[in-house]
Amino acid sequence: MWQHIRALDAGMKYCDECGIRTRGVLEPKRLIRKDVANICVEARNQRFKAPNREDFERNVAKLFALKAEQNKVNDLRNTVFFLVENCTAWLYLDGSNKYKHLKKAVAQLFQQMLIRQHQTWTPRDQVIVRLEELEEATNELISLFHQHTLAL
Repeated sequence: MWQHIRALDAGMKYCDECGIRTRGVLEPKRLIRKDVANICVEARNQRFKAPNREDFERNVAKLFALKAEQNKVNDLRNTVFFLVENCTAWLYLDGSNKYKHLKKAVAQLFQQMLIRQHQTWTPRDQVIVRLEELEEATNELISLFHQHTLAL
């Protein structure tokens, strides 16, 4: 067990007789960049915070009479925010700069959703067209990630 602990920081010293650490504790290290964390947190907050979700659901209920249409739009919103949160984290953890087009696609989808979320007051026909565009962008992002994960 001590071998595993020693591997955490080469600068840490342990007493050979009793195994107690003789030097101070590890300094806290930032595990994830702030810009990446902010995107993930914002997407998660949009998905789970009650006021944001309830406002959107209320606006959708005004625009779409059928419960099936309302559920589809609400599911699309949740899917987009889920994808933004998890795809951003995956891209960061991968650490490679070869996926810049994926980062751009995720950022664009996030911006599109934030804009669409606040434009539900526009006429119903325009909302439907914009939601179809958003659904298409979501499917494209899913297929892009699917292609790149298969290539790994």
